[in-house]
Amino acid sequence: MTATPPPQKTIAITGATGFIGQSLSAFFIQNGYRVVAITRKDIKAGAKHVAEKMESVQAIFNLAGATIQKRWTPTYKQEIVNSRILTTRTLSQAIALMTQKPEVFISTSAVGIYNHIDIHDEFSEQYDHSFLAEVCQQWEAEAMTVLTHTQVRLVIFRLGVVLGRQGGAFPKMRRPFCFFLGGRMASGEQWFPFVHIKDVLSAFWFACNNTKAGGIYNLTAPQNITNRKFAQVLGKTLHRPSWLPVPQWMLKLLMGEAAILITQGQYVKAHRLPHDGFMFEYPTIEKAMKELVGK
Repeated sequence: MTATPPPQKTIAITGATGFIGQSLSAFFIQNGYRVVAITRKDIKAGAKHVAEKMESVQAIFNLAGATIQKRWTPTYKQEIVNSRILTTRTLSQAIALMTQKPEVFISTSAVGIYNHIDIHDEFSEQYDHSFLAEVCQQWEAEAMTVLTHTQVRLVIFRLGVVLGRQGGAFPKMRRPFCFFLGGRMASGEQWFPFVHIKDVLSAFWFACNNTKAGGIYNLTAPQNITNRKFAQVLGKTLHRPSWLPVPQWMLKLLMGEAAILITQGQYVKAHRLPHDGFMFEYPTIEKAMKELVGK
């Protein structure tokens, strides 16, 4: 007599076509899960439609959001806000409507919520007053509405700069070094809170499958480095010089207000993840870089 295999577990993901979303989808599929992508079209269709599509999923990952690596015109700023706030609001409303609710709702934010002066762990409330910081505060507030009408476990990850070969900021950062034109950005003394994409995926898996995980987590590598240090290690790993700085005025000319992403950084401590038993595979920039540029 053959035993009946257990039903396949299912997760839902918004932002499934983005860099992190694609990586997370592939990661969970490799681990035997079925992935349901919640698209912008689904969100526009409303909470009832989304609830029906997500019925019986074990976990929901909220990764939706227009890229911040573009010039922030007034129109595009509104897109940055709406793509995060309205999506999260719809997901929260959908969860309230679901008959069989998920075990966990995992949403995202950014360490850009913090100011660039103080040292920040998850208990810090020294928030910045920039556009991006205000977006993060609204984004997290929307995610927390899940707790007002359900018993679903909530996890919010405040992400640093996610480094991966296949997407995000790293390929653009690497390119100048390949042509011997690499160097620090602006003064180079600004903090550069990074995390390897593989540690992001592992942390998401940890939060999904650890029933005691909950609340806000900083998701950055244990090592705190400056932009200058990042450029030096990248150059050394590629066997290229790090000698040509990009001045702050040029960044502002090219990027406008979005230049703050490069010219200001945060000193962030990921206190709660290690405390809860998570181990980083890439705790230092040297170890991360070796994997990122390895053959």
